[in-house]
Amino acid sequence: MKTVNIIGLLVFLLFSIGSANACSIILEKSASPSSYDHVGQVITYTYKVTCKDGCVYGPILLKDDKTSPEPVTFNGYLKKGNSVVGTATYTVTQADLDRGYVTNKANATAKSSRNGSYNVKSNDAFITVKAVPKPSLSLEKSADPATYTATGQIITYAYKVTNSGNVAISGPIKVVDDKLGTVFISGSSLSPGQNVTGTATHTISQTDLDAGYITNIAYATGTYCKCVKSNTDTETVTLIKVPPATQVPEFPSIALPIASILGLVFIVNSRKKE
Repeated sequence: MKTVNIIGLLVFLLFSIGSANACSIILEKSASPSSYDHVGQVITYTYKVTCKDGCVYGPILLKDDKTSPEPVTFNGYLKKGNSVVGTATYTVTQADLDRGYVTNKANATAKSSRNGSYNVKSNDAFITVKAVPKPSLSLEKSADPATYTATGQIITYAYKVTNSGNVAISGPIKVVDDKLGTVFISGSSLSPGQNVTGTATHTISQTDLDAGYITNIAYATGTYCKCVKSNTDTETVTLIKVPPATQVPEFPSIALPIASILGLVFIVNSRKKE
């Protein structure tokens, strides 16, 4: 009797194993959109699970190393050739933009019997969604004061460099000015939306007085894979001509002749009366 029971148990186990091995599923994965370009953008992943052999029971569990998809439920069982679909979403971060891509791995598991364990596992499905980098720098420039009147006067130029793109720009951040040369602004990287400032000075020369104005052109540079160049910004500082002072005669030079004339008139009048 014991021998019969042992044989029966072995037959049951072999049947169960054979049933599990006879069942198989395939996972296909897709992503929409196929690229991204800003933080907060949502990528939707679609998981298609197909029964390749035998039949499987659910709910089918989906596992993804980047998202947490819900189990795929369906009525009854999934027979050979039939498919079910699940979805999950992922929100793009700044790190994803800086890296340039998001790659994730997923798989699915199902049951070979209604009340059995999850013993049917799919293939691992990989998909990569690529970033669309848009490196950009913006430069704003100002001069203080905006006018000059004499040699030796100092003009201070202020530069504001902003990362106006969607990826981090590596330092050093510099400004190239056609009058002042290369101005070092910062050695650090700039995150999107971040800005740094710097200054440079120019001392007014006789040449500047003769020209009547100073116009200079500048642009900023940083690095993302290669050199990133900003817009050019032009600033003009103008001369204010101060008219020469008018020479006003000193009081004695005018008063003495007038006093002399009045004195002569007084003397003449006095003699006439005599």
